[in-house]
Amino acid sequence: MNDNIILQLPKFKIALDPTKEPQGNIIFISHSHADHMLRKKTPIPKLCSLETEKLVSARRNHSLINTINEELSINNLNLRMVDTGHVLGSRALVIENDKKIVFTSDFTLREREFLGKFIPEKCDYAILEATFGKEKYIFPPSEEIVKDAKDWIEEQFKKGCPVVLMGYTLGKAQLLCKIFEDFAPIYLDKNIKKINDIYRECGVPLLDFERFGQNKQLKIPPWILITSPQSGRAKLMRKVNAKTAFFSGWAIDEESYVHRMKVDRVFPLSDHADFNELVETVETCNPEKVFVSHGYDHEFAAHLRKLGFDAEPLSFRESPLIDFSEI
Repeated sequence: MNDNIILQLPKFKIALDPTKEPQGNIIFISHSHADHMLRKKTPIPKLCSLETEKLVSARRNHSLINTINEELSINNLNLRMVDTGHVLGSRALVIENDKKIVFTSDFTLREREFLGKFIPEKCDYAILEATFGKEKYIFPPSEEIVKDAKDWIEEQFKKGCPVVLMGYTLGKAQLLCKIFEDFAPIYLDKNIKKINDIYRECGVPLLDFERFGQNKQLKIPPWILITSPQSGRAKLMRKVNAKTAFFSGWAIDEESYVHRMKVDRVFPLSDHADFNELVETVETCNPEKVFVSHGYDHEFAAHLRKLGFDAEPLSFRESPLIDFSEI
């Protein structure tokens, strides 16, 4: 049911991050990851940041139409977007009249490189993601993770080993490009290079690294290739005896994740809030009611109830509709 949350507001409906055929008078697209963006064209008006509009259009190979990239007032309600720090252009939605609703979508409270962070604000109702809503998912400081990764890369370079760094094509890969830009040479997967071009168009200072070619085009090791998990585990990487690393919050389960991803190292660098950040967000927002979506929504809602909050996991609801028609 997390796929298409619908808010029934006075006289109109908002579809939150629908991927399939949307229902509602307006669509909110929080960011440009595939599980949060529309698969097909629709004339229904769409509220999103300009960066998200550009990225969704590029990834879907068709332009979004009827988009609104700024604050909107409708039916005595004010709709505004605030940065979530998740990826370029990611936004939370704040809906206000006498009551305030905050839909976070994916977010983090940590600033990273060129990305900001989500700043929680007091509200009456919160709709909160809980990707890492289990107590074991507590991330080390980002600076510590980055230092650990750089030390590992330097160790491989001293041995003359090529290094493959893997992260999701949109979001994580661009962070890796910025974090490790002082190493050379660096190659990029073609799909990452395409996204990087849009980031630069939007003002993000990413270096224009060389596109990855075939083995015969690569310089003598050591070098770095930044690519997706699928490409990074290809036969070519094994042929050149590359050392591989994957970056994800799931790497908190280090031993099992190394085995699962078939890589040499994993680093718990995440684009999401960890468990402590999720709790901090709810405590700061202090809402009358919390609706928990995605990830460990059942477990996190149960934890919030122990803290005294009225919390409900959305995956257990039969209907995607949340009725705010009387606010």
